[in-house]
Amino acid sequence: MFLGNIELEKVAEPLMVLEHLPEFMKDSALMDRIHGFIPGWNLPKITKEHLTMGYGLASDYFSEVLHKLRDISYRPIVDAHFELSGGYSIRDQEAVRRILSGFLKLLFPHGEFNKSELSEIAGLVVELRQRVADLLSVLSPSEYPRRKLEVMVRG
Repeated sequence: MFLGNIELEKVAEPLMVLEHLPEFMKDSALMDRIHGFIPGWNLPKITKEHLTMGYGLASDYFSEVLHKLRDISYRPIVDAHFELSGGYSIRDQEAVRRILSGFLKLLFPHGEFNKSELSEIAGLVVELRQRVADLLSVLSPSEYPRRKLEVMVRG
């Protein structure tokens, strides 16, 4: 996980983020190991309306739940319900499968979901990895030609 602030006015498009990264992060081998990329400037600023005024979830309890979930693998669910297509590399496949597994674990810890929910999650996950693929194609176009990553939900 990398955190940092980029002035919104300076970023006209997500690929311009490369201009603001430190030199060591402009290495395609390092960038390829990042599973997904969220353009934080598209997220709303946290305000008081995002905070609870009543009961809330204790962070120590939530941390313990997440810790226990680490022992459960959702990879078989991912392998059974999703089919990756497009120009996936091995790292792309692994990144998308890991993010899908994590999303399913967090959103559906009980393991119950429908195809519509899976489709929505799959779209978000592929978008995260597609941003990395797009950045890689800008950094090193001969090694990482432009490609369109897609995922299909089975069933």
